Amino acid sequence: MNDILKKICENKKIELELSKKKCSYSSLEKLIHDSKNRQFKELLFNANNHKTNNIIAEIKQRSPSAGVIIDNYLPEVIATEYEKSGVGAISILTESKFFGGDLEHLSLLNKKTKIPLLRKDFIIDPYQILESKIYK
Repeated sequence: MNDILKKICENKKIELELSKKKCSYSSLEKLIHDSKNRQFKELLFNANNHKTNNIIAEIKQRSPSAGVIIDNYLPEVIATEYEKSGVGAISILTESKFFGGDLEHLSLLNKKTKIPLLRKDFIIDPYQILESKIYK
């Protein structure tokens, strides 16, 4: 495995342990509320059936390879501009240490946009899926 990927995964395991100490899996299950269905599955099926394409636009502040991509990082502003531009969905980086993301950004975009949202992170545990449902 690439050295940086190994570092990211090791860091993610530590972050996950800390998150689980703050809020257990069973507690997360109790917190899940009915989230909006943003029709991502339908977007993909419709595109396939009608032989059209949709853009899934990515939002990230930085990456280990490129460094800082956006200095004045306001993901909600980027997301609303993407939505106005007609993208089909938005992929938001939530990994914090290496990509400058935050799980709270998913919640912020949920309030500011109506199109499908994808959490882009290093998902290594079912716990993180529940987290995503809570923040969407």
